[in-house]
Amino acid sequence: MPELFPGGRARFFDDDDPVYFWFQGRGGIHISSALKPLTNAAGFLLLLLPHFPRQFPLVKKITQGINLLPQILLASFGMFFTECIAKYLQSK
Repeated sequence: MPELFPGGRARFFDDDDPVYFWFQGRGGIHISSALKPLTNAAGFLLLLLPHFPRQFPLVKKITQGINLLPQILLASFGMFFTECIAKYLQSK
C-alpha cells in the first residue's frame, strides 16, 4: 500500500532501522503501553485459565485445533518483512 511508504498519506514504515521500529518507533513493542489500561494487564491473566479447568469449565473446549494466534503472527511477520524488503528495494 503506497500510503504507508515514506512520503505517503499515512506514513507508517518510515524507520530505516528495524530494531528502532520494533522497540521505540511508532509501530513498536512498548511494554509500558501493553500494561495500560488495566484491562490490558488483566488480559495477561487469561494465560492462567488453562491451569484451573474446574473453576473455568470452558477451558476444556480449547483444543489443539485452535491455531488462530500462530496464523495471525505469521501474517503479521510476513507483512512486516515484505514491507521491509520493498522499502529496501525502493531505496536501491
